[in-house]
This record gives sequence, C-alpha cells and structure tokens, in this order.
Amino acid sequence: MKERLLIAFLVGLLAMNAFGQEKPNVLFIQTDQHVWYGLEFVDKGFDTPNLNALADNGAYFSNAIVTTPSCSPARGTFVTGMYPHSNTIINNLMTKPNAKYKQHGVEEIEYLLTENILYDEGYFTGHYGKWHIGKKKELKCYKGSLLKGQSHSYEASKNYKQKLVDGMAKINPKPSDKELWGYPLYQSKVYKEAAEATEATKWKHKGILATGETSIPVELLPHTSITNEAIRTVKAKKGEPWMITVSYHPPHIPWAMPEPYFSMYDRDKMKVDMSEVDKVHPNANNMDAQRLGKLVGEEGIKEYLAIYRSQVKYMDEEVGRIIASLKETGQYDNTLIIFTSDHGDIQGRFGAMGKSLDGFYDELVRVPLIIKAPQSQNKKMVKDTHQVSIIDIMPTILDYCGIEIPKQVQGASLRPLVNEKKTSWRKYNVCERTYPHKNDYVCRMITDGQYKYVFYSEGPNALYDLKKDPKELENVIDEKKYKAKVEELKDALVDWMKESNDTYLAKYFEM
Repeated sequence: MKERLLIAFLVGLLAMNAFGQEKPNVLFIQTDQHVWYGLEFVDKGFDTPNLNALADNGAYFSNAIVTTPSCSPARGTFVTGMYPHSNTIINNLMTKPNAKYKQHGVEEIEYLLTENILYDEGYFTGHYGKWHIGKKKELKCYKGSLLKGQSHSYEASKNYKQKLVDGMAKINPKPSDKELWGYPLYQSKVYKEAAEATEATKWKHKGILATGETSIPVELLPHTSITNEAIRTVKAKKGEPWMITVSYHPPHIPWAMPEPYFSMYDRDKMKVDMSEVDKVHPNANNMDAQRLGKLVGEEGIKEYLAIYRSQVKYMDEEVGRIIASLKETGQYDNTLIIFTSDHGDIQGRFGAMGKSLDGFYDELVRVPLIIKAPQSQNKKMVKDTHQVSIIDIMPTILDYCGIEIPKQVQGASLRPLVNEKKTSWRKYNVCERTYPHKNDYVCRMITDGQYKYVFYSEGPNALYDLKKDPKELENVIDEKKYKAKVEELKDALVDWMKESNDTYLAKYFEM
C-alpha cells in the first residue's frame, strides 16, 4: 500500500512544473497556406464555427506574420523560435537533395526543438501530419510507438495508404496514384482543358492536375486519418502531460474535395479582380503563379477559391473533433491550444494562385493566430493588434509549461498579451526570403503595421502605405513625404540585421 502511495506521489510530481502547478498539455494545430482572413469572424465568406468558438475562449492576433512565406523555413521557425537565416533552414527541403541548395533538416539542431525540450521534461510528444523539415524519425521525441506508450509521429501519406485502398475498393477497385494522394477523379472542366493545352510542353503545375472533385469520401481522406490518430492519442495519454502537433496539409494545393464540400460555395460569388494582373511588383512576379492563373482565367481562379473555402470548412470541422475529444476526456481546461499556419495564399490577386508570388503581400505573410490558454476564463475574444510573429510560438509554449527559454531563441512569449497585461513589445515585424540557388538573392520586409518597407538585393525597393493602400498597389518609396519613414524603416531593418546576425543581408548594409 505504501509503495502504491509513493508511486502515485512521484507521478504527481512529474506532472507538476517548476512553479508547483499542474503541467498543461499543449495542442499545436497547423494548417498549410491559410490566408490570414480565412476565419469567419474576420471574413463572412468563410465558415469556421469551431475556430470562432476557440477564439472566443482565448486571444486572436490580427497582425501575426510568418518569418518567411515558405513551408520548410516557416516550420523550422515553429520548432526553434528562430529566424530562417539563424537556424539555417532558409528554403524548402527537397525529397531529393539538390546541390544548389544549402539544406539540412532540424535533426542537426535538435537540442533546440520545442518537442525535444518538452520530451526531456517528461512530456509525451506526438506529431501527426505534414513535417517538411528533415528526418523526423531521427529525433528522440518521435522515435517511439504509441502502442508501447512512447512518443511518436504519424504521417497519413505513409500509414493510411492500405486503409484507403481497402476503403476505396467498393468505389473504384483500381485507384491510380493521383487518386490515392487526394487528387481528383473528376478534374474541373477549365483545369482539364488547361492540362490538355499544356500536354505538349514541359511546363506542368499541380494546380492543373489536381483541382476538382474527388470521389474519396471524407472519412477516408488522409487529414481525417490524422485527426483520428490525434484523438486516439488524446484519449490514451490522459493523466500525463503531452504535446501533440496536428499538421494539416489543406488548404494547400491540391484543391480537391469530395461532396458535399466540393459544391458548397457558389463560384459566381467568388471575387476576382483581373485588373490587378499587371500591377504586381516586378521582383514579386513569379511566372508559374501567374501563368496558372492566365491558363485557367477568371473562371478557373473562382473554382480554386471556392474549393479553397471548402477545404477551410473541412479543416475547421476536424479541429472541432479534436477539441470535442479534449472536452469529453476532461482535458480541455488544462490544455494550451495554438492554431496558426505556415504562410498565406494570394487568393487570386494579380491573376495568381497559391503561394508562389515572390513578394511580401499581406495575403502571403500574414496568418491566422489563435491562442487558448490553460485554465482560460475568457468569455469574450481578446483581440490583440501587436506586431507578433510565428517566431513567438515556441517561447510561448515553453513559458506556459514553466520551462526556461533557451538563449538562442529570438522570439518572445505571447503570454502577457494573451493575458492583456501591459508589456514592452517590438515595434516592427520582419519577414525574409533568401534564394541560395540565385546567388544568395536576398529579400527582406519590415513593417510597423501601417507602413511596409521591402528591400530587394537586386532592386527596386518598395514602400507601401497600408492605411491608404491596403492592397499594396502603389509603391511610394520615391515620394518626398515618405522619405523620413523610409529611413526609419531602413534603420530599423539594419538594427534587426545586427541583432539577429543576418549575414545574408549584411552584404548590402554595414554591420
């Protein structure tokens, strides 16, 4: 009897943080390519009742941006709290290494990873879905098996394939590879015609091949499988501290959904302004992004926008299922929940589609960010307007878990802002792009929320007055009345460069 009491006491100690409080659970939910206004309480064109409810019980950060609008570098920031040039994940990691890219995964800096730090503090760690930042199975926090009660990871693309084949057998006995990965059985007409038009060329784009209706039912979609695994873990690990990351691929391409989602949004109600096509900044122009838009035209862009919204609706429902499992198991109150995305989506602006414009337009760099604190008593949404970044997520998690933040971390905890406490905060947000395969071509953006200064190492640079020109169509950098603001933002960018040791940018400014 005494031994049992001693064991129970020791388990209780393990579940307490350094402040003598019960360790909170951490649920970190990521979508991919989720435009900042893709929330119903921000834009009525989206349906997100579950995210609305989460925000009502927490805080919404309206000026949150990414450190770079690209998958791997942004995700590297998620887990390290560092800028891409600092953790050296400056471009998307390729399946097959390319000598032109200076690339490695986070396994080379694993001592800095949020999940490894929590793992060392006694947390169960689980990652479900997209990773895209290296060799996950080499990390100690993801080497195990849930069946053995160990921290582990789950990627639907690898684990659920046979289940999908079995489930689809009654619908289509011999599905193709494209169908297996969620690609449509039925391409939308305008995309089918575009694919046929480019059949004889070398140029291909996933948007042409993968936009339309899929016959894969919702219950067999890979992202449903990811949710199921997360819920299974929530139930299995009740009673011990855990951090679960759920990383959904939609609303990233492929833009394909089954019914009833496919027809959920009226294409005619999608707004597209084709007059902007020739107004994109010359250094932000990406031929693939605009070429796809030109191939499918206004009709095709509206098709993608409608399916995009149906993907957001579906993701919201999956988030709702996980939150419901937390409440059913009595773990909701003691769970820190963070919802965000790795970058945005251009939403048809400039006749472009997806994320592939090379600039820093708000649609690309701003993202939704919602935080529900453990034991939150909020009955009304906290609406925060500070210049926050995804670089602040990692230190926020450690702060709530009562764990010391490593000195290498360049972000700051958002906890004071969630609690609406007065605190000193950064005046500027910075976003970066570095292209090692283009002779280290460098782009940097700095903003104070009203003005946005963009530096291109190959020029011309840009300044946008976001209050007067929220669409960023008029470059006012050469207007005399903005001269002082240009110098202010340029000086602030140099200060940031020195503080963060941005050696790529240092080639163009004095250190």
